[in-house]
Amino acid sequence: MSPLHLRWLIPIALAMPAAAATLQDAPPPDLAAIRDFLTKLQAQQEAAVKQRRASAFDTVKAAATNGEKAVALWKEAVKTVMFEGAEDEATKLRAWREGDGDALNSKEAQTAAKLHLTWLFFTLQHHAGVKTKDLIPFVIDYTAQLAADGQTMDTFEDNLEKTREREASGKHGARKNDDARVKTVHDTILNTPVTNSPVAKYLGLDDILPRAASQNDRTAKAVAKLLGSGTAPSTSEETWPLTPGDLDGIHRAIILPEYRAMRDQRIVEYWDGVIRREAETVAKRKINYEETRFNQVRKPALIWQRAQDLLAIGLRNRAILEMVAVLKANTLHPQAEAWMKELEGVLATPATTTAPAAPAAPATPPAAPPGTSSVAPRPGAVPQAVR
Repeated sequence: MSPLHLRWLIPIALAMPAAAATLQDAPPPDLAAIRDFLTKLQAQQEAAVKQRRASAFDTVKAAATNGEKAVALWKEAVKTVMFEGAEDEATKLRAWREGDGDALNSKEAQTAAKLHLTWLFFTLQHHAGVKTKDLIPFVIDYTAQLAADGQTMDTFEDNLEKTREREASGKHGARKNDDARVKTVHDTILNTPVTNSPVAKYLGLDDILPRAASQNDRTAKAVAKLLGSGTAPSTSEETWPLTPGDLDGIHRAIILPEYRAMRDQRIVEYWDGVIRREAETVAKRKINYEETRFNQVRKPALIWQRAQDLLAIGLRNRAILEMVAVLKANTLHPQAEAWMKELEGVLATPATTTAPAAPAAPATPPAAPPGTSSVAPRPGAVPQAVR
């Protein structure tokens, strides 16, 4: 080999690491001791989670007493979670206090905060093992409060729009109007899942409670539904909605299944309320296309769903007659073909003689948050229609 070749090989040889020594396994560990360690560690973790949940339970229960206490906890949570340790903390916190923080003092935002914490309270109970059927009376009471808040905010929004129109006319002079910010803060509180809120993070619940569905989850689920596949991701929101303002979701996931299981005729009043409220909303907007679309598409679909639940609670003959009436009046409906097949299936199924049953009261009512009635609503008390 020429000296020239040696000159190139020497640095390569110097750069090569020495042969690694063969690794030897360690002596056999004490498997019994390791298993004992894991058992104790698991018990410690479970105790820590239980303690954290119990502490949060007491904090949320106390704050849900009234709007002022609820907002006080919300503000403390925001301050701790969003601003502590942030760059230029004092300036950012001051700006928040003068904007959204000030809007939190409104009665509308206080109501939203109280509702949010009440739903967090129920969610903690449910996650701790309280049966859904035992929470039903309180959930029904909650949906009535949520529906009342929705009506209040409808009026609030109408007044806000009138104020904007007056300001746009230029005839009444310029003035400070924070109502738009109040509505935004109110809606944000109710549309934030209880597991994602500043309060949940402040109390360390965001890693204890189930996660809320992400936008990607919801989109995937919608696509899977359109394609007819069953591969969409599932979350705890399937059985227990985590968004406190999701009135429709709370009814569909919690209340209506219980009504069906108990053959409770209040389910019919629920659908009547939905139809009535949606009709009022469309009429209020005074848009001909929307009214036509509601009467020709949406309303027949709602009536059909009511008929399905008539069947579910044992009122078979009424259900069949209502389904026939829907098909006669809506032969060109987009779902008419599917409805005909469904009705054929109903007719082919032998009738049962089981009569609708009265709803049963919960055996062991869970603790109700302060300010919430611990007595189950009377049998005729039905939550207001879905917004």
